[in-house]
Amino acid sequence: MTSNGEIRPLNDNGIALIEALGLDAEDYREFRLAVFEWLEELSPLGRSSQRLFGYPKNLPDLSQEPVPPGGNRRPKGIRDSYFERSKRGELTQLY
Repeated sequence: MTSNGEIRPLNDNGIALIEALGLDAEDYREFRLAVFEWLEELSPLGRSSQRLFGYPKNLPDLSQEPVPPGGNRRPKGIRDSYFERSKRGELTQLY
């Protein structure tokens, strides 16, 4: 999901699903943003919110992982990994 509530499809199937179900309609985007804002507001209330809805502290660094047999079929995907997005400060506190 982007900062404005849009869903980011990973492939053509994701694009088709989003279009077929209308998941990127403005009402749905607004609702997603409201839910994420509400969850972020809950976060300071205790560690349980962070534990239940937060990203794990040990996100894998895919650039350091062993290459699968046959090579990495999506090397550009490493930049979009949660580990890299976390390093760039792009992840919300809760998901």
